[in-house]
Amino acid sequence: MLLVRALLFVGACAMSDPSHAPPPVHGERGGGLANGATLHRVDAAGTRAEVVVTATGTALWLTQGDERWLHSDRGAPDRVALSTDGAHVAWFASHDGLPTLFVSPARPGAEPRQLTHHQVGSAKGGPPPGFVPPPVHEGELRFDGDGLRWPSPRGPQAIRWAP
Repeated sequence: MLLVRALLFVGACAMSDPSHAPPPVHGERGGGLANGATLHRVDAAGTRAEVVVTATGTALWLTQGDERWLHSDRGAPDRVALSTDGAHVAWFASHDGLPTLFVSPARPGAEPRQLTHHQVGSAKGGPPPGFVPPPVHEGELRFDGDGLRWPSPRGPQAIRWAP
């Protein structure tokens, strides 16, 4: 019993020591990720978009040069894409329980514009009328000229938008 207590004490001390903290996790989503771990990262023309784990879910951070800012933490942002020139960012977030597509300029204080699920109701036993399914995997959402495209379980999806 004394040996068990000693091992528990040593383990607790090691876990409280910051030098034994797990390193930031980059790449695929996994269980038990630490606060600040990067789930997804995309880069384009000097702009970087990162979906980062927070205490309350996930947040979308943007970086340009030495400037970094919180772009959105509402609705657990995910499935991020940057335009090829790095001027715009698009992402899905689950506002009101539906994965909804947003786009905005990639600059501090830019207001996101909702592109899908305007006044979509609810339906029993399936998706509501007008539901636009999100991409299944990270990296599938793409800017394509004046639109956004992605594969989904219901087939290819596309939405036009004007900056």
